[in-house]
Amino acid sequence: MLGEHVAALDSIERARTLAPEAHDAINGPGISFARSVILVRAGRSTEGYAEAARLLQVPFGSPAPFLDVFHPEVMLVKDDPHYDALINHPPRL
Repeated sequence: MLGEHVAALDSIERARTLAPEAHDAINGPGISFARSVILVRAGRSTEGYAEAARLLQVPFGSPAPFLDVFHPEVMLVKDDPHYDALINHPPRL
């Protein structure tokens, strides 16, 4: 949120190593969702949107916990049409 994208990506990668989805199926996807937002904010939008879309196929990966409009990640992407489609109009599985 401060524009320090390299530091943010380093931090989220460390968090993913501490709670990878393969070992922490509840918290891991949330960390990956936060990573997707960081990627988009860092200008790597194709990778970030692909990560968010991938999470729709992962148990506990749905952005449902992030529907709270005051959640920090949601506040960052609230006007983003890609995240709007993924969060508010997800594809039928």
